[in-house]
Amino acid sequence: MRVLQGTATAQQRAWAEFLLSVGEGTAPVDEMGKIRIPFGRVVESIGDLIDSVYDNIESNQGDLEYFADRAILAPTNVLVHDINRLVGARFTAPGRTFYLSTMRQLKSRPRSPYVLLRSPLIY
Repeated sequence: MRVLQGTATAQQRAWAEFLLSVGEGTAPVDEMGKIRIPFGRVVESIGDLIDSVYDNIESNQGDLEYFADRAILAPTNVLVHDINRLVGARFTAPGRTFYLSTMRQLKSRPRSPYVLLRSPLIY
């Protein structure tokens, strides 16, 4: 996501305030606990969301700019995994696996312990 600097329209400022309220947990919710989006387009399912964000994905599979300009944000890693799986299922080209060079070196030395890399928890 890019942060707008300088002058912003009233709608952009309102959207930024709305996103902050969602992040802070102060956005109003309905009786089912869902957040009402104040403006914009609302979709009914994750499939509709993917269709909306990644329109014409089949013909843009090799275009890195196409994917660099689009993103679906999710609140949990479980949802991120689910969305990635659903988007990935729409690809028709064969998949590729990329390895870190350090992992390749570790695999070539079978007695070396694998190193688990984690992001530090920030409180």
